[in-house]
Amino acid sequence: MRTDYFATPVYKFDIVYDNDKLENWIRGINKNVSKNIHGGFQSFEKETMEYQLPYNFADLESMLQEKINIVTKDLDIGDCRLQNYWGNVNPQGSCNDTHNHPNALLVANYYVSAPGSDMGDLIVHRDDEAQYYVSQIAKRNNITERQINITPYTGLFVVFPGWVKHSVNTNLNSKDRISISLNYGRIKNEN
Repeated sequence: MRTDYFATPVYKFDIVYDNDKLENWIRGINKNVSKNIHGGFQSFEKETMEYQLPYNFADLESMLQEKINIVTKDLDIGDCRLQNYWGNVNPQGSCNDTHNHPNALLVANYYVSAPGSDMGDLIVHRDDEAQYYVSQIAKRNNITERQINITPYTGLFVVFPGWVKHSVNTNLNSKDRISISLNYGRIKNEN
């Protein structure tokens, strides 16, 4: 009998939402933020570090939470709720280094605007020494693959564990890639 241990689950959902107001809000909260070292704008330590999206996006927060509930039920990890989030504006030439999200059980990214195929793939990295063993295997599968490339598009919602290392390739498109990154954590049981 086969059992796969230490799996890296990655969930992708399509969200249908009117993103125009959301894009304007993200651009607004990033207008006074300096570019990071990789050419993008992230609204860290701004008014976005609250537990809820602004009231006019409560319907989006609810839609995203429904998808998180699907993930937590599938993984049997109990309830998770939004811990914090930030808006990202990634113009042409910007990228994100390999990182993970300490203290977040689940991380997610919702693509508000990604109108091209060359906007910078989200790369989910394998975190072991497999490259020394699987590099000669011609036909890859979900056991032998060394990374997962996810091409963003408007309305894509991606969820995976917070400990998983990931990065974002360079945006080669002349349009900005705009997204919201979200951290979800377990709810403390008051019993």
